Amino acid sequence: MAENDPRRPGEPEDYGEYGAASDPGQQPKRSWKDRIFSNRTARFVGSGVPYSMTFDETHQGALAQAAQEFGWQVSDSDEQAEALLESAPFRHAGFRAGHVVRGRFDPFADRRAEGLPTGEWSFIAFDAVEDSRVGRTVGHCVTASPTMIELPRLRILPSRFSTAGSGQMAVYPTVDPIFDARFKLLAPNGEQELAILTDLLDDDVRSELCAGPDLDEIWTSGDHLLVGSAGPHSEDVLARHLGVLTRMLRALRGTG
Repeated sequence: MAENDPRRPGEPEDYGEYGAASDPGQQPKRSWKDRIFSNRTARFVGSGVPYSMTFDETHQGALAQAAQEFGWQVSDSDEQAEALLESAPFRHAGFRAGHVVRGRFDPFADRRAEGLPTGEWSFIAFDAVEDSRVGRTVGHCVTASPTMIELPRLRILPSRFSTAGSGQMAVYPTVDPIFDARFKLLAPNGEQELAILTDLLDDDVRSELCAGPDLDEIWTSGDHLLVGSAGPHSEDVLARHLGVLTRMLRALRGTG
């Protein structure tokens, strides 16, 4: 063996390149540091959000394209969106409102025959984002619309969801046992709120929710109705959120 040969004594002469495995198909074992600080692990450790929920640029592109098509406003921050995010029942510590879209829609366009007035209503859609050294992640997306009336505290969520973060709210049954089997209605006091909420959750609202994929959570904040889902916004998610808000705004206008 040559004097400057880096191989240890006893290693075969045909070992190949120093540090390489003898079998070309066998990859050298990564060190524990490489495994711990891999890109996938770094995203989870650095942000606390699972890798599968990492923000995908295609979602923002699709929503931005729809916003441009309909003439909606797009921004990366908004004070009202920040305030609405603070009312969210899901965990949002460390997140901020980003990918904000402001637009208008008409929930009463096909109700002229029923005597309900038409007119456009504003909405605001945004993602709960967190920026870190490893990139941007999205925890949830939210769509909200004002109702012009003060609403009691309300939370509607799929039965499989946890009721954590509900404060003093309790689960109450509705008039629809099928709806109650799939969703939970939470309110703080009961009697007065339930009288309003029973009107708010009319047949159209319950049918819309029961026909959906059990992915959305609904709550109120002041005069706003809000719908939230895990993951980033997309055109399909926004359409689903606006569908729920449309049914609930119709119910409110029909009982006003």
